[in-house]
Amino acid sequence: MREDKAALQQLLQKDAIPESLWTAFQAAEKQLEAEIVDVVTEANSFHPAWGTIIFASANEILMNEKLKAPLLTMQATRAEAEQKYGSKVPQSSNTLTVKSPISPSITPSPSVNGDLELPKTGSISKASGLKHSIYPV
Repeated sequence: MREDKAALQQLLQKDAIPESLWTAFQAAEKQLEAEIVDVVTEANSFHPAWGTIIFASANEILMNEKLKAPLLTMQATRAEAEQKYGSKVPQSSNTLTVKSPISPSITPSPSVNGDLELPKTGSISKASGLKHSIYPV
């Protein structure tokens, strides 16, 4: 609405839109602000800090759904193709695999409080292929 407001104001100044449209826009803007206040108030009623993060969380959920939709479409298309043609694509060609660390010295270990931390002893071995310096040798 913020982006539309500037454009609508310019159109109003040039008499390109009627005053009633501007009034309706302002009413919609006030209604949206009231709804935002209601959402924040309700979120704070569940937990005091939720009002500050509710919209960020909602945006994160929305982005996750947007990323998930094409994957679900691809899975459905793949299932249709397998049903139609009767062949399966090898599992290794369409899935990502997480490889285990090369050197056990860089494997994180659990700490006392449950967070992961790097081991206190050992270093990155030369066998792992990782360089100790950011500068070329």
